[in-house]
Amino acid sequence: MFTLHQLIKTTYISLLVGFISIAHANDIESDQQAVLDVADKLFDAVSSGNPDDWRALQLADGVNIALIQKKDTDNKDYSLRLVTNESFASKVSPSEHHYIERWTAPPTILIQGPMAVIWGEYEFLVDGKRSHCGVDSIDLIKQDGQWKVANVIWTMLHEGCEG
Repeated sequence: MFTLHQLIKTTYISLLVGFISIAHANDIESDQQAVLDVADKLFDAVSSGNPDDWRALQLADGVNIALIQKKDTDNKDYSLRLVTNESFASKVSPSEHHYIERWTAPPTILIQGPMAVIWGEYEFLVDGKRSHCGVDSIDLIKQDGQWKVANVIWTMLHEGCEG
């Protein structure tokens, strides 16, 4: 049998643990949304053709890595293109073409402290037609309360895309 004091203490502890759990869950959801917002802005930068849009999101010394499916090798071999984020941004410019990159399914987001990873399938459209698809993996770091893209690695498949 609980005394009134034990009941109040147990209730208080339960409520406190519940509030802490809710606060922690809200922090996780908030960080997940913030990380996803950065990825969406990265996709917006694809469309804008403005190198400053890229620079605002990325750490200059990070890397962009494309693993490009070779068409003449039964699609099992990939060529590698690796450049720093700054080098990549410096080559971005407005185009007469309209580019869209978008997720084809909800991506997976993993976060621990100031480190996050987004992994998801995407498609890339040029003037409304699919150019290629693949998987994006985006590494982010939280600095001064802001999520920044450290590295981006993606596969670039010209065959085997759904749709």
